[in-house]
Amino acid sequence: MRGPALVVDDPTLDLPIGRAEADAATRRLSEYGLDVVRVSGPDATLPRVTQAAAPASLVHMAAHDRADPFQPERCGLVLSTGPLPPGIAELLAEPPAPLAADPPTVVERRAGEI
Repeated sequence: MRGPALVVDDPTLDLPIGRAEADAATRRLSEYGLDVVRVSGPDATLPRVTQAAAPASLVHMAAHDRADPFQPERCGLVLSTGPLPPGIAELLAEPPAPLAADPPTVVERRAGEI
């Protein structure tokens, strides 16, 4: 049995397109037969996201990230409580167990969302 999909969106309340992206991701993942857990806005705290991510078979994040090429340990996703601490992003990035019929994967990064 596979776990649910986790969709996290707009934790900093300044990504209205992120909310629309999460709506689309939620619909698409549901069409693939996955149960979807959604964590949005100020509810997207580190404890809530890590709790919801533990049983998840995949995680979709519509959030800002922070990049610092001179201090890579400071890079990561930003939740409502601030940046993810070092090590947590790697845990969330572990490959999920394969789905019965893997949907196509699209990774897109837009300018200005870094």
